[in-house]
Amino acid sequence: MAVTRKKEQQKETMKYDIKVIRATECKSGDIALDLDVNGVTIYGCFYVTRQTKNGEASFVTFPQRKGSDGKYYRHVYFPISDEQLSEIEKEIETLI
Repeated sequence: MAVTRKKEQQKETMKYDIKVIRATECKSGDIALDLDVNGVTIYGCFYVTRQTKNGEASFVTFPQRKGSDGKYYRHVYFPISDEQLSEIEKEIETLI
């Protein structure tokens, strides 16, 4: 339990300054993104919208590579809050 609480506290204290550097619409309807997160550029992200049982869901995927076992692994990951996702959506609208 202590480990879980510690992780929850870390998530609450972490603040990310996220900016969309580049946004390009793909044929699939997804949007390719390059993000600046606290001064570090992350290339090859995607903003994806999918229809689910509960309605429409939007999320950001991070760059990944296929391992020798055939599974895909992310290079980088950080949690994105709903507020940050809405900020990213606004920035995408201004770029596209």
